[in-house]
This record gives sequence, C-alpha cells and structure tokens, in this order.
Amino acid sequence: MYPSDAGIPGSTEATALANLHDAMTAWVTAAIEIGDPIPEPAGVDQYSGKFMVRVPKSLHRDLARRADTEGVSLNALVTTSLAAALGGRSFGHVTPSVSLMKGTATSKGRR
Repeated sequence: MYPSDAGIPGSTEATALANLHDAMTAWVTAAIEIGDPIPEPAGVDQYSGKFMVRVPKSLHRDLARRADTEGVSLNALVTTSLAAALGGRSFGHVTPSVSLMKGTATSKGRR
C-alpha cells in the first residue's frame, strides 16, 4: 500500500493518484454546492525562499556541529532536514539524521 500523509491509500502509485484525483473532485464539488470559496493554487513564485527562524542557542550549536561533521553548510543541513521532515525528500548529499547530537566537531563560521 502506498503510504500517504494525506490519507489517500492505493496499492500502486497509479491507484493512489486516481484516489487523490477522486478526493479532489469530491472536495471541489462539495465546496461549490455549499458556496465555499475555492482558493487559487499557491505558486512557487509567491515565495522568496528565505525566512528567519529563531532557535535556542543549544539547537543552533548542535545544528552547526552536525553541518560541520557532514561537511556542508548550516543552510544545506537545515534545508535538507526540513525537506525530509515534510516528505522524505533529500537535497544534495546531506543525509538528515534523527539525532543532531551525534556531531562532535565544532562549527567553523556556520552561524
């Protein structure tokens, strides 16, 4: 069975996609029938790709150490970790880990 965060099951990718299409059609039909607005799809060009996040100093330290251990920038590590948390995607050669405490090397200007 294809796993799905959206709750759309299927034994194959094609079945899961067909089920997703049916669910989307049912949602749009119901929204029209009861008069709910249907929002426009959000395009990627609406986002700059930049946002600021405040984290505890200890988390910042652990992330910087892990990035150093992996030999990547802090930005690359955080990007890959966020993408993995959203759907198991990976960017570049960074492999996110469940534990960021494994890294023991110090950060080299990755703050």
